[in-house]
Amino acid sequence: MWEKSLSGVSHLIYRKNVWSLITDIDHWSLWDFNIEYSKYNNRRLSPNSTFVVKHRNFLKVNGIVEENRTYEYFSFRIDLLAAKLYRKYLLEDTAEGLKITVTT
Repeated sequence: MWEKSLSGVSHLIYRKNVWSLITDIDHWSLWDFNIEYSKYNNRRLSPNSTFVVKHRNFLKVNGIVEENRTYEYFSFRIDLLAAKLYRKYLLEDTAEGLKITVTT
């Protein structure tokens, strides 16, 4: 399995704001230009809850929240035709500011 991580640090953003963006699955298309639409199927964000996402120029696929700890990390899995895509967001406070790591 291939894995790639990207990190960035900023003192201009707040953990709560970033958390709101990445966990508001219904509105991913507002900030991720690759997503045409997404729909969360549950009321509360919790492990094993499901969602549907439609990427631009690709099929509509199902996803599942794997784990989350409020304001710390959020991970999910998307089931593709012959593969599974995993993504994890990790939020950490550092001396330089908020560090955001995205692993795919």
